[in-house]
Amino acid sequence: MFSLQRKIALKRARIALRAGNLEGACRILHAPELQEQREGQELCRKLVDALIARARAHAACASLPEAMLDLKRAIDFGGARPDAVQLRNELGAKLAPVRPGLTAARFASLSTCAAPPAPPAPLTPSPSPPAPPAAPRPPSSRLYLWVDGVGTYLVAPSPRIVIGRHDSSAAPDIPLPGRIPGLAAEILRTSEQYMLCPHCEAAVNGRRVSEKVLAPGDRIRLGESPAFTFYVPCPMSTTALLRLEPPSLLQGKASDVLLLDQFMVIGRKGLAHVKTAFGPMELVLMLEDGHLTARSKEMITADGSPGPAHECAIELGRRVCVEGLSFTVTEG
Repeated sequence: MFSLQRKIALKRARIALRAGNLEGACRILHAPELQEQREGQELCRKLVDALIARARAHAACASLPEAMLDLKRAIDFGGARPDAVQLRNELGAKLAPVRPGLTAARFASLSTCAAPPAPPAPLTPSPSPPAPPAAPRPPSSRLYLWVDGVGTYLVAPSPRIVIGRHDSSAAPDIPLPGRIPGLAAEILRTSEQYMLCPHCEAAVNGRRVSEKVLAPGDRIRLGESPAFTFYVPCPMSTTALLRLEPPSLLQGKASDVLLLDQFMVIGRKGLAHVKTAFGPMELVLMLEDGHLTARSKEMITADGSPGPAHECAIELGRRVCVEGLSFTVTEG
């Protein structure tokens, strides 16, 4: 990079930092030629300070994926600084009890700062109400969707998806075969985007990356594991699809992964996440308040349900049928 170009790039980085455009500053200062300059190193230090400060602000409001993304960028630019390590430990402590049973609804409940608890209401004697009927269990951090005559899909409803070796003690959400670390990468859903944050050698469309906002059609390979392709089948939904290259299977069960965000579509509709040649044109699976619900214009029946209806709560392990299509959801 010529001297004049470096000066222009450094000036753009300074302007981006002053404006609070940390993403723009990251893109500019990522060039090794700028990081070798004294002024570039000073700007990198300021960028790391700003990223850590913003990560702490995200963490304070429990926006953990955004906090983790800013922290990763800070470590990429500034290394394992003491304040970055401390924040990483704090985020790890918050994520450790959450991730095993994290659902999109539970994470959404954490995404705003907690309000002070309301004062308790005065106790008044009242008869004990009858016990409410048992509600369906909320989905875990990993589910399997078994669609009869179509295929099996791994469903991950968490906004933070961990990818790793299938036999690792890290218990990744997406267990891949091949020679990769137990924690090979994470996919973070932030707003309407998916960010790939690898922790090992990674390539997207044949080019090595340290992080990447995924676009439909991106082909991803982590280490020596099978490649997979990222899709967003329905423009009205941010639920994404990861398709492994055949003949790879996740623990011998599924070759497709659904990154569930609020809802997904099953049916003969062209933009369905799970396309079928039979059954209803459109069956919608909703994730609401931590529970899965099926909705369709056609009548739905489920094992143990009172009778057919257009909306049906999905209980794990129970078969659901609609217009000749049947499926079951189980824990992963």
